[in-house]
Amino acid sequence: MRMLRSAVLVAALASIATPAAAAPITIDFESLTEFTDVGSLLDGVTFTNAMVLTAGSSVNEFEFPPFSGTNVVYDTGSSLRIDFDEEVSSVSAYITYLVGVTFSAYDASDNLITSVQSAFSANFTTSGISTPNELIQLASASAISYVTLSGGSFGGSFVIDDLTFDTIEGGDPNPVPEPATVSLVLLGAAVAAGRQKLRARRQSQI
Repeated sequence: MRMLRSAVLVAALASIATPAAAAPITIDFESLTEFTDVGSLLDGVTFTNAMVLTAGSSVNEFEFPPFSGTNVVYDTGSSLRIDFDEEVSSVSAYITYLVGVTFSAYDASDNLITSVQSAFSANFTTSGISTPNELIQLASASAISYVTLSGGSFGGSFVIDDLTFDTIEGGDPNPVPEPATVSLVLLGAAVAAGRQKLRARRQSQI
């Protein structure tokens, strides 16, 4: 009886646990051509104020080296925005910047969830402050619908590479327990209560 009760409770608790994120998705922009307005050309995401630059041609690869490959994306407006087709739990990117960058995450109702600042005021190669390609990350227990990266007021202030994000399986990071889950919890409680009554009855008979 004790083993049955333990098994039921373990199963119930396991089914209530927050769903795991799917395998991380990384976008390196190598599939796009130089000067492309990214928009919704990539699966799973839509970019606003984002254009592709290529090392050795439209971007100085010495000052702003790509983290991988040859392509990067830069901000063409005051804020580069990335909307996700599915809710995500974390977002990161390698960023090289002329001025400090603010990386912010929002939910589907446009509420700010979390925000982080770049570690330095600049990190291009000859800035003398830091090295290029700082990894900046955001993570949240609440579902992230979109993120923004803000640098200079008129854009042209940073490049990003290797955008990585984790989608939330099922699209809800804090789900209500399923009916089957509730049943398991109730069954576990009933087993425990029955065990307690049986023990009390035996003690009264003794």
